[in-house]
Amino acid sequence: MSATLASSCTICDAAPGGCSHRATRYLEDPIVYTQVFNEKGEPAGWRVPDHERHRWDNPVKGTKPAPIGTTPRELVGLRDDLDRVVFLDSNLVALLKEAHERDALRTTRAVESVLKSLANLDNPTGLLAKYLREIASG
Repeated sequence: MSATLASSCTICDAAPGGCSHRATRYLEDPIVYTQVFNEKGEPAGWRVPDHERHRWDNPVKGTKPAPIGTTPRELVGLRDDLDRVVFLDSNLVALLKEAHERDALRTTRAVESVLKSLANLDNPTGLLAKYLREIASG
């Protein structure tokens, strides 16, 4: 067993740093527990096996994802995030694509800013369109 354990993204199975998702991660080699029974033979919990004790006592620190707004995200991910909360018409989708092709990082920041401020905006798609037009025009 190696000293470091690999973890993978729960969305796309990418290794640490291999994707822009901020999802939880899972260990590729998880600890397997053994079931413990009480005097009556009823399940009473789970125990860490002796051969896994070192891993249990010394957990591997995971890698932190890059801070929001410092890594450009994929166009599909941005569109999916927006599509969950606002209506994206064909013009806004085309504008999003054009802005992303010109400057993916600024587009990521614009989308994340609008998503973060949804509760305070009367017209989130209008503000997003404004930001994307500025990015697309250079």
